Amino acid sequence: MLLKQLRLFYKMTQSQLAKKLDVTKQTILNWENNIFEPSIEHLKKLADIFNVSVDYLIERKPLKTKINEICLELRKIPHNDFILFLREELLKIEKEETKAIEKKQKESKKK
Repeated sequence: MLLKQLRLFYKMTQSQLAKKLDVTKQTILNWENNIFEPSIEHLKKLADIFNVSVDYLIERKPLKTKINEICLELRKIPHNDFILFLREELLKIEKEETKAIEKKQKESKKK
């Protein structure tokens, strides 16, 4: 599980995280060291705290979707280029959606 990496990324101590979840610091340590696993309810709370999915937390392989493909590409990009990449991807999606709308409008006019 990616718990320790997420906690450190958010600059949170085990005690701070434990307090948010109403568990002990030892519980957090046990989860991070894979001694015990959090309950489903705790996984949901952890996902909310770190703004990730439960699947991400438990390192479940994601289904291949357009969003996941974009996320994989984002991980390869230096942070300075992130905004440019995101803008380009959003423009591509917008163009595709515009074309689809125009096509539907043309088809409805023919009827």
